[in-house]
Amino acid sequence: MSTIRQKLALAIGIFLLGMGQATAVDPAPPLAISQDPLFLIGGAIPPRAVLNVSNDNQLFFNAYPEYADLTGNGEPERGYNHAFDYFGYFDPEKCYSFNTSSSRFVPESITANKYCSGEWSGNFLNWLTMARIDTVRKILYGGKRAIDEEDLTVLERSYLPNDAHSWVRYYDGDDINQLTPFSLPNARQVRSVSQVEMARPPRGQRNATTYRRTFNVAGWTNSDVQLGDQIEIRLENDPETWMLGVVRDRNLGGTPTISIQITSFDDPNNLSGDQGPWELVNRSRRGISFCNTTASN
Repeated sequence: MSTIRQKLALAIGIFLLGMGQATAVDPAPPLAISQDPLFLIGGAIPPRAVLNVSNDNQLFFNAYPEYADLTGNGEPERGYNHAFDYFGYFDPEKCYSFNTSSSRFVPESITANKYCSGEWSGNFLNWLTMARIDTVRKILYGGKRAIDEEDLTVLERSYLPNDAHSWVRYYDGDDINQLTPFSLPNARQVRSVSQVEMARPPRGQRNATTYRRTFNVAGWTNSDVQLGDQIEIRLENDPETWMLGVVRDRNLGGTPTISIQITSFDDPNNLSGDQGPWELVNRSRRGISFCNTTASN
């Protein structure tokens, strides 16, 4: 038995000695991990990642449609929301000008509130121009590069066919001159008219297509009213009494006189010239439409 105890003690001693030797070994040096993609180093290692991304026609539609709830408040965004940061090729915190010689937008300055003076807001341009495929390209590899040189990178929007993939953006906010180089037409302003001269057709022939009204409008000029413009006419003290008309002709010598063929109205038999004053709003020239498509060469 003593021999067994001696052998067991010797084995335990060797085991403990081995453990002590193991804890005394110096740690391995840190592993050197490349900070660059391996397939870029000498070209010896090919890339192994493959992305299977859908490329159907839905990706070439507007990135920010009118029915999308971008803010998460349960309501769709019916137009541009300045409080929202729109993702895209443009920097929302920069102002841009359009270089006609190179046919591209160029950053000019940084803005703290996404508003600009006489230039394009990058945030507004993203809402205005981005297609869904462009947002995918921006996320994956920074965007489609039309020019990619050492000192110049130019991104190019996707090709938009002249069909349902093209879209129009309309904006009539009072801050449009802080988002674009343009200002709203003066015709957007409401004009007040004291009297309406009415030439009624014979009784029995009065309907929406034969009634005519003539308005003497002081202050409107050629830039405010064009043939074919749609005019809304409403009583100042009762906006629910209204009419819609189309400008058929005009006489801008002296006090402008605009003859309007009435197309719809509240109650023509009860309207008279002494019911004024009236408010006139040019509904055709109160905002700006921006067309998005690829022009053919």
